[in-house]
Amino acid sequence: ERRVTARILEALADYDPPLMVLSKSDLVKRDVSLLGRFSQVEVGETITTLDDKVRRVFEPGAPPSERRIQALEEFSEVGIPTYAFLGPILPLTTLEAFEELVDSVAGVVNRVLLDRLNMRPDVAEPVKRAVRRFFPAKAPEFREAVQTASTYYSRLKIRAMRVFEERSLEYEILF
Repeated sequence: ERRVTARILEALADYDPPLMVLSKSDLVKRDVSLLGRFSQVEVGETITTLDDKVRRVFEPGAPPSERRIQALEEFSEVGIPTYAFLGPILPLTTLEAFEELVDSVAGVVNRVLLDRLNMRPDVAEPVKRAVRRFFPAKAPEFREAVQTASTYYSRLKIRAMRVFEERSLEYEILF
């Protein structure tokens, strides 16, 4: 409502710096015409899950993932390069659900960044509380998965490389 981002983009447009935008909201669509003024621009969306129950627990203020994917589609349609930041992929995500997530962005984005859940001290307790409260049956798997030497993330990494290559997606795995 204050147009802070739009005002910043307007100020930068005359200088045309390389610009990379990452959002967790479809509101970035409001600035599509401004972003189109930059010669080197890329717009990305953070997408954690397609499961709306999981999204509401871990991203309560964020719009549904489908709206974020639609925003990427709109940028892609006007020729602005896009990417998806898939992360953090939560240990609640099955490998099959991960493939569905990749398929949801495969025809829309130019590249994908993938990251795991990093249990930094500032997020560890709230995340553990949320898992115990909303997904108690998954708590033991979750505890194992967030360890440094996680079999969940090892399997996910192997599966992700195969899935990305099968779909001819440029990718970077950040763990």
